[in-house]
Amino acid sequence: MHRRSPVRIGFCVSFPVGSVLSHDSMISTQAMPGATVVFLYVAVVWFVLYAACGALPYLAAGAEKRMVAAAFWGFGIGGAAAGELVAILVMSDNLASHARVLGAFAIPATIPWLLGFFMTRWLAAGWA
Repeated sequence: MHRRSPVRIGFCVSFPVGSVLSHDSMISTQAMPGATVVFLYVAVVWFVLYAACGALPYLAAGAEKRMVAAAFWGFGIGGAAAGELVAILVMSDNLASHARVLGAFAIPATIPWLLGFFMTRWLAAGWA
């Protein structure tokens, strides 16, 4: 078995879990009053959610501590950034409603994971 196979298998679990939970957290923001609450809530919740879902596969595979830390921070930053983007799209009145819905459902399944993978590699290379 390839040495990175456990990490890949771990992401087969954490990717759907993280994406579904982030969609659920977006639905829960619909009843929140004010944009500030939504921005803070999404940034904090998505940072924690994506940091955990990004670092757990590395931790379960027995990766080096610096790689687990890089994944935690990389995916957390990616999740927080994507969460803010989704909050801006959802709270914006300048977009058509179908564009807001598309952004709110497409972004959680793509951008945090892409940013997380790139940030993890970048941070791990910098800490080597």
